[in-house]
Amino acid sequence: HLVSVICRNESGEVVERSYATVLVLGAAKEFSGNYPNGARVTLTEPSTYVLKGADFGSPLVFTGAHPLVLELAEGTWNAAPQVSAEGPVTFVGAGSLTLSGSNDLICAGGDVVVSNGVIGLDFSVVEEKAAAVMMRGNYLQYGGTVTLAISGDLQGYGFRWKDVKDVEAVIAGGTFTAIVASGEGSAAFKSNKGSNDFTVEGEGRLTASLKSAGTCVVDAAGKVKFKGSARVKVTGEGSKVFSSDETIEIKGGVVNLTADDDCLSAQEGVVLSGGTVAVKGGIDGAVTIDGGSVRADTISVQPTNGANAAVWCVTTNVEKLNVERLKVEGL
Repeated sequence: HLVSVICRNESGEVVERSYATVLVLGAAKEFSGNYPNGARVTLTEPSTYVLKGADFGSPLVFTGAHPLVLELAEGTWNAAPQVSAEGPVTFVGAGSLTLSGSNDLICAGGDVVVSNGVIGLDFSVVEEKAAAVMMRGNYLQYGGTVTLAISGDLQGYGFRWKDVKDVEAVIAGGTFTAIVASGEGSAAFKSNKGSNDFTVEGEGRLTASLKSAGTCVVDAAGKVKFKGSARVKVTGEGSKVFSSDETIEIKGGVVNLTADDDCLSAQEGVVLSGGTVAVKGGIDGAVTIDGGSVRADTISVQPTNGANAAVWCVTTNVEKLNVERLKVEGL
């Protein structure tokens, strides 16, 4: 099973991330068939459970703070209102799992890791500021497909970090799709403490559709970062599609954003040093361009390959970049 090793510097910033494959000891146990009353399991060691066409009418609960691997058997469809575990949870396998409900579809005492499989989170908000997944650790996706659908008239979140510090959300592989159709202030990812970064990197793919006004994809207390060959595409009625209390850093990948308001909003500025960015909407905050390519409506900024960064570094301190008045090419 895939494990992430994260190295941070003294400031808490991630400076290196590597992956390792480890074997979870113990024979896998299996759930198949119907469980109208749900199921409750006590873990005494790191364990693997296979879901093979299992349908839970009530929550699937694992007690005991040991690592849990949920393997989705190939070719099977599984469903439950909630998966709850006192330790970290890793999803693997080539099957699917659909979680539907109005609160805490996934409860984990540590990291939530998606290595493979198809996971659907169908979240209906019936309580103000409720979350589909209330996080206590990192969200790490290295493969598979995750679809998050948020609906309702109230403000709600997909993945929420409340009073949790020094953790992050990373989409480094696979595809994450968010559909946000709930009340103003809703977000697919939300954190309210410092050093909680959001990153799309490597072969990660993020697509999102904002169906309600005043919603966003990421509202981060930490940095928002796009790196590697990542691809990001967002469309809809939302505002401040990606919002950061620190900086938004685009170092690679292809980022396409469309919104009625600000697509990028960062209190400490937006920095582009690589990749390709297409924005139909505003940029809120100081903007620094020292590489890459950005287009926002009538903006076209394309640094010359091999140019000295000190020559073509552009910084503007405006609350909203007025794209109708700025056109820069061949810096």
